[in-house]
Amino acid sequence: MFCECSSSSSSFQKLIYFQLPPLVAAVGIKCRRWITQHGLAVNVEESSLSNFEGIVPCGLEGRKVGCLNQFLTKQGDEPITVRDFAIYMKEALEEVFRIELVDKPLLV
Repeated sequence: MFCECSSSSSSFQKLIYFQLPPLVAAVGIKCRRWITQHGLAVNVEESSLSNFEGIVPCGLEGRKVGCLNQFLTKQGDEPITVRDFAIYMKEALEEVFRIELVDKPLLV
């Protein structure tokens, strides 16, 4: 796991990613004026990887971008869908943070 921090008088930012050969997931945290913002990104399917062809992911030169399904199939496991991953992630977040997440339809 890698952690990079930068700070100034008005903001604090932190980036954490899993140290697998390709960059599969990232967590971003930003604090500014006593307000926190955070996000989680996980590449599940290979179809999402074409979006990274023209950028430097997370500003990390030389890092390859991969997906969870590449990792799973390399380990001999079956790939999963984004929907299945969302279910597993929801269950894990509820268990770790002792909360109940409510399903909401996506705005399209």
